[in-house]
Amino acid sequence: MRICTGVETFTCPYNDWQDDSGCALCTNDFIGDSNEQGILSEFSIFSRWKVACGELDFDNQYCVMPDCVCQRANLIRKPGYSPSARKPGRADVTAVLGISTYDTLPYSTASEHSFRNCLEGFRSPRDGVTSLVSLHNLWHVYLGGIMSRVPISANDPAFLMHHCFIDKIFEKYIIQYDVRPSDYPPNTRPGHTPTECMVPFFPCNTHPQYLQSLANYGIIFSSYNGF
Repeated sequence: MRICTGVETFTCPYNDWQDDSGCALCTNDFIGDSNEQGILSEFSIFSRWKVACGELDFDNQYCVMPDCVCQRANLIRKPGYSPSARKPGRADVTAVLGISTYDTLPYSTASEHSFRNCLEGFRSPRDGVTSLVSLHNLWHVYLGGIMSRVPISANDPAFLMHHCFIDKIFEKYIIQYDVRPSDYPPNTRPGHTPTECMVPFFPCNTHPQYLQSLANYGIIFSSYNGF
């Protein structure tokens, strides 16, 4: 992160959940323990962590109204409490890294045999075809609470560590297949064409520019647990 921050020793933590039986970082030493209602322990540093728009849990109504007054509710997290809760694991990561094609038509959540779509979690990484909540999306669902509510999930500190790990999987894929900006597929999907910026990041870098090793941006991942 040296180029981004100007600080040689600046780092971002990532949450490698591959071999966890649950959420290993959901303790008071890290991002906080919680009860069955999702309320964080009073002994967690995040026990009084406030969430922007946390009480507006309605479709397409996360503080988008002109007269919206955002509530500041407490952070809620319920890892594994859903009756159907399951989590992604090492086999899923191995499977998705076996998909050599970066993306396929129609370049959406319907794309099959697409590394991008399987990593995002809309298709099974095992066959690249089956419609299934997996990998990135599945961890959001597994953690429950604020993390499972997409428009406001970034309120949970678990969001940063999860996405840093997804970036690490992406980095491993880029290096493994020697992926380059020229491999970005030509498409006309609004907001995703090769000539458009990846928003909301500035200065403007087009989508293909991000299809290269993060080392070019001064970001290097440490190795942990053989990954």
